[in-house]
Amino acid sequence: MTRPSHKGVVVDWETQKIIWDSVLHGRRHLPGLLPKGTDVSEVTIIVTQPLCCPTMVTRVGMQVLFEDFGFARAVIVDAPLCIQSSEGLKSQFSDEEWENPCGLIVDAGFSGCRAVPLYNMYPIEHCAQRMDVGGRVMTNYLKEAMAHNQVDLDDAPLLVENIFETMCYSAQDFAEEVKASRACPHERARRYVLPDHSSTSNHLGKVVDPGQGDDVTNKDCVDLSHERMVVCEALWQPGSIGVLQAGLAEMAATAVMKAPVATRSAIAKKVILGGGLFLIPGVLKRFKEEFRSYLPVEIASEVKFFAEPDGRYDLSVWRGLHALGSSEENLSHLGLLHREAWLAAVTKASSNSAPAEANRAASTPSTNSRRGRKSSQSGRKRKCKKND
Repeated sequence: MTRPSHKGVVVDWETQKIIWDSVLHGRRHLPGLLPKGTDVSEVTIIVTQPLCCPTMVTRVGMQVLFEDFGFARAVIVDAPLCIQSSEGLKSQFSDEEWENPCGLIVDAGFSGCRAVPLYNMYPIEHCAQRMDVGGRVMTNYLKEAMAHNQVDLDDAPLLVENIFETMCYSAQDFAEEVKASRACPHERARRYVLPDHSSTSNHLGKVVDPGQGDDVTNKDCVDLSHERMVVCEALWQPGSIGVLQAGLAEMAATAVMKAPVATRSAIAKKVILGGGLFLIPGVLKRFKEEFRSYLPVEIASEVKFFAEPDGRYDLSVWRGLHALGSSEENLSHLGLLHREAWLAAVTKASSNSAPAEANRAASTPSTNSRRGRKSSQSGRKRKCKKND
């Protein structure tokens, strides 16, 4: 079974509906988000999508929410833009920063990384940048490295993700880190004890330090040394794994420099960070240093970063959605749709399309008529030739 989405865009709606149904209503012994007995026809739902998502995908998403699930109201919003509405972020803005209409959102997530310049809280779409390397690509990279050297965990993606999140880190100076790792390989080595599945809750392993003498007798383990930093280096040098794109910091700086000249300085003064990859040790610090290095000196000196004060960068989008969903004014501003209005619009569109198709068919010669015309013309030619 494959994922129903590709780079954040849903490509398999039948599978996606099964996942949504499990999340909302529960499955087997797992409870859903909606309490039992909830009337879905009275519920409002907010769904996120990638920036610049195809219109047809958004339209089909609305159709699924209204016609298959029966929600009363629904709105689909761009995920990166929700980050700026998080209450924890907004509490850090001074009066001057709050009045600044410009900004830059950097979202480093599972399916990829995006940098979106803003003006008056709206994206400057032609300046937005995307990098295809995200948590998914790096997890697959780690899985291949372990399969080549130690163990094949192709059928345990959640376990590989846990190994990546608990053991990998981003080096501040990759070349120096490699030299140090070669000189003393055991200093950076870590061991991950694989789960023995002795209980239903024991589906993840744990990290141990090989030098601490932990008893791992008769247990399956994975030892990682330089792989811990090599995997994350793909975030800064995608070319090392065959992705010919700019790294995270360079991509974000490119988004700033593509914006109108008059707005670049104001954009750099409000750089908003979000996404689970910033939880990886060393990623946030290296991004701040490299991002400034790709900008002109006069702009780099004015850069200021904002992120969740408690360090939960992976919750930035959810917290922003929570703030947006608590206000009817915000929901209407986002383009909230009612189920009745949607169904009425669909019915009207389908009724209008029938006459249009009939007119198109009447104005377009059929295959048989074209064949008849050709045969009559050939008959006239044969008759004229016979008379001659």
